[in-house]
Amino acid sequence: MKKPIFSCLLLLFSISTYSQQISFTDDVTIENRNDQDGLIRINWTLSSTTDVWDYISIHRKIEDQDFSLRANISYNSADYYVDDSLCGVEVVYALSLYQDGVVVDSVTKESVYEDDVAPSATLLYSLNYQNDSITLDWEETTDSTATGYSIYKFDDVFRKITDIDESGTTSFTLGEEIMPCNQQDSLLMITRDLCSSAGSTNLTEGYFQSLTLIEKLTDKKCDHSVTIDFSEYISAEGLNQRILKHEIWASENSSDSVLIKRLDAETSQYVHNNIISGSEYEYTIRTFLEIDGDTVSSVSCSKPIQTEEVPLPGFFSIENVTVTQENHIEVLLRAESGINMEGYRIYRKEQGAGNYEVAGQVEPPSGEEWTFTDENADPDHTSYTYTAQAIDLCGDEAFAGDHPSTTIHLTVESNNNTNLLRWNAYDGGWEVDQYKIYRYRPEEATPVEEFSTEGQTTYSDTPPELEEGQWNYRVEAFPSGKIKSSLSNKAKANQDTFLRMPNAFRPGGNNAYSFKPVINHLPPSGYQLLIFNRWGQQIFETTDPQEGWDGTVEGEKAPTGTYVYLLYYNNNSGEKQTQKGTVVLIR
Repeated sequence: MKKPIFSCLLLLFSISTYSQQISFTDDVTIENRNDQDGLIRINWTLSSTTDVWDYISIHRKIEDQDFSLRANISYNSADYYVDDSLCGVEVVYALSLYQDGVVVDSVTKESVYEDDVAPSATLLYSLNYQNDSITLDWEETTDSTATGYSIYKFDDVFRKITDIDESGTTSFTLGEEIMPCNQQDSLLMITRDLCSSAGSTNLTEGYFQSLTLIEKLTDKKCDHSVTIDFSEYISAEGLNQRILKHEIWASENSSDSVLIKRLDAETSQYVHNNIISGSEYEYTIRTFLEIDGDTVSSVSCSKPIQTEEVPLPGFFSIENVTVTQENHIEVLLRAESGINMEGYRIYRKEQGAGNYEVAGQVEPPSGEEWTFTDENADPDHTSYTYTAQAIDLCGDEAFAGDHPSTTIHLTVESNNNTNLLRWNAYDGGWEVDQYKIYRYRPEEATPVEEFSTEGQTTYSDTPPELEEGQWNYRVEAFPSGKIKSSLSNKAKANQDTFLRMPNAFRPGGNNAYSFKPVINHLPPSGYQLLIFNRWGQQIFETTDPQEGWDGTVEGEKAPTGTYVYLLYYNNNSGEKQTQKGTVVLIR
């Protein structure tokens, strides 16, 4: 409100010889009446001795200028409003009473009007950024002389942004006038009155504030984090205000923003962990303040960041595991080619074991399919389950294969000329259409016979009796599609060699009977049968287990009698055996 400063009463006109007829009632004041804000009210009184008067004239003298007529009052009144909106000037008002056209009395009054009391400071409650604009909210002024507000921005000096010509409003939205997302603009609200609108601003009486500014977002792809650096919320000194806390809000790939962390007032950095590489994140900081005992909040500009994607294959799986001819395990893998990665890590665990161990690691292949050969596994001992992980450029295991795959482990039990085969079902992400069983002679790569089953995991095999007792077996799982099949380990069957020699024989006849041992599972080498007469002469020799002595000597029938035999052979353990005895030839 404008404050008049009054000096003593000065007489500028000649005082008539009449007694005092007119006088100012009180000091000249600035009144606020209806829409007449800022008008000067002049009050006066007339003495009771004055019965008739023509009019009263009001003159005004500003500083060193001459008096000028402001109004002639020709009706009975005790006050008048003069439209004199003056600020910071020295003014003298004079009243002259006219009667019969003659001045019968005059009086003057000197006043100096200065804008020495500014409106109370406008207290900003919050600054909030949204939709490319910033909204200011404040407490409505209680000053009766207020005519509106002005918004200023501080960059070295205060510069006016806009005027608000309504003192009753408490909110305003700025659009392109400031750029709060690029720099920490300080904003000031001042309350304007008539004199301040004439050029006298009370900027030093105001309280400015600045939005919290997200200064920098740093993507650390190998840490899977974004570091958020932000400035402190700023307000002018002297404001009864303190920062209570900050809240970090984030949205991922245009989803709804969610609160991720509350920070204390002194914190100006936060690390957002466990982000998803290649996603876009947008961050906003909400600062909570206490102003004159009330809690308010201020929302910063949002700031986006496109995190760098760590390359990974679009698909990755173990297609097959199989035991090689060299008794190693070969893992067939398939993945998208041309991806910039560190490589692939292959894990294995034994059947029944709890934990996987690293079997090896390979660099990214040039094609979509490649193999890894595990030379440290022992497929004769157990089956193995394999799984794999894609290793990204940060060295992290970021992508597992579609499914684990388990090798086929084959075992054989030999008893009574029968070999019982057992194996675990192949488990590798595809359905088994059938199993094939192969029987091999020792040290030979080509099977001598093969059999098949549809889903069974056992098989009983009875080899020929006169064949050797050592056999190798393998099982192969075939899928219904075109995926590569899976072979088991080589399993050995060891039937004990059985040999029995007759003590008599009758050659000839319909059976063409000859003398030879009854043998099961005789190894093919090391066999020799010798026959001697009673004088110790050798009369027969053979190295063929299926060839016997027919009872002749050089084409002639040998006489009935007792003969001596000597048999040499190797058993299935590789041990050389010798058997000697007699046989009776009967005619």
